[in-house]
Amino acid sequence: MMTLLTVGTHHPFPVPESFVTAEPHGSFARAARYTDQAVAELVRGLEVDGALEDTVVLITADESHGLDEGGDDLTKLLTQNLSFLVAVLPSHQQRAIDEVFVQSDTALSIVDLLGLGDEPHPFIGRSMFRAYAEPRRVFVANQNARTVGMIDSSQEDAWTCDERLTACSHIELDAPSFVSSKRRIVPAARHAMSFIRAAQTRAAGSDVSPLQQLQLTADRLVPVVTGEDQLLYAGQYVSIPTDAVVDVELTAEVQGDGGKLLLSTDLVADAGGRPLVTPEPFVLEGGQAMVLSYSFRSESPAHWVEARALARRLGSRDVAIRISRATLRIRMPEPDDAPGLTTRERSVHPLGVD
Repeated sequence: MMTLLTVGTHHPFPVPESFVTAEPHGSFARAARYTDQAVAELVRGLEVDGALEDTVVLITADESHGLDEGGDDLTKLLTQNLSFLVAVLPSHQQRAIDEVFVQSDTALSIVDLLGLGDEPHPFIGRSMFRAYAEPRRVFVANQNARTVGMIDSSQEDAWTCDERLTACSHIELDAPSFVSSKRRIVPAARHAMSFIRAAQTRAAGSDVSPLQQLQLTADRLVPVVTGEDQLLYAGQYVSIPTDAVVDVELTAEVQGDGGKLLLSTDLVADAGGRPLVTPEPFVLEGGQAMVLSYSFRSESPAHWVEARALARRLGSRDVAIRISRATLRIRMPEPDDAPGLTTRERSVHPLGVD
């Protein structure tokens, strides 16, 4: 088993400068063009080497960029949730399947393709390499859009809700196709919302607790290549109960002789719309290390909370930041935890000096 994860089609679309194409630099279209040619080269190489005679190659995506323009809101939403899977098989079998599957079906499909589908295994879902007599509902979620949804068993109608299930819409299609432009959007019936709520509960598990610790990133070297803010980590989107305490720790070092950067961090809620903590930024030079540790006790519940770190290059010298440790922990308060921000440690020192 071998997996290859490509990130070139994800923002900021890091395509080599030497790649010549008509699409503009920094665009998704240019990144997609480069990826298309790179994947084709990979498959041709495997074919020339003879690897395709006894190797299964699965080409897919974990998310879709979606349409920026054109189409109605439903079409845009679906293009952000629906992607493709291409299976290159030693049997050279060719078949197009238009049934909707989900990411959780992938592991089971591989097991089934290897002839092990009837053996005991921990996977759930359906195999993409089998035909099923009965259709099923398919549940979807989009963290960036803060939505959850469901496609019905006939794969003609769809529902979409906000994450808290306070508002749901039923999209009734007049033709059995998601690309149909004829559709009605009406309020969702209560029973449809109950299906989505049950799926959400099952996915989360009954023992899920808001008290948790997350590793934001670790031992990661990031070249800082622009004078604009470059995102280092973000997007945890956790919920904080009233009076809970958030501990954030960050240790990093800067590499690059003569290079300099500005490192800023914050803790924000409501998808970046409400700042909770905004520590003073660090100005760091090559050969320096930093430590930041703080606690924040929330006096009211907060939703979609994320700890973020951004860096921008100062000057023209090459510079990079290596994040040794970055964690976020949500815990119950202790007697010495005061409301608001408490800075535990903030320091800058030469590399190799604690």
